[in-house]
Amino acid sequence: WYRYHPTCRGDATVSLCGSTFDTKLAVYGRFCPAETPEAIACNDDYCFTQSQVTFPVNPRGEYLLRIGGYHGAQGSGSITIYTNPADINQDCFVNLLDAAQLAYPWQAGGCVTPTWCNRADINHDGFVNMLDLMILVENWLEP
Repeated sequence: WYRYHPTCRGDATVSLCGSTFDTKLAVYGRFCPAETPEAIACNDDYCFTQSQVTFPVNPRGEYLLRIGGYHGAQGSGSITIYTNPADINQDCFVNLLDAAQLAYPWQAGGCVTPTWCNRADINHDGFVNMLDLMILVENWLEP
């Protein structure tokens, strides 16, 4: 079990992609599920045998993440949680400050640290490029 407190309103994505075992993932509200639990979101196989879910969040909300292995599978895991991927500086707004951070790795001749690369790689394809800029602009123009 993990507890997640989002900082922004919107959709959060929890991903176990990159884990070394067959994962299962369920998201619950503030309290542990009762005998008949109703998950907000759940998934078994999103990226091959690893799980990923997207669900609406509120910054005053609290969410419980239940991670397990299919039929008791075990291994090392990787969990990534992100809200709007175009909000690179994570201030809950998509604006020119995000565009400036997206441009920074290009100006510096590459990513300065893995953190910069991860935040600027909006579509999570391993590259900071025009596709990331297009997603940023698209999110910026949405009402």
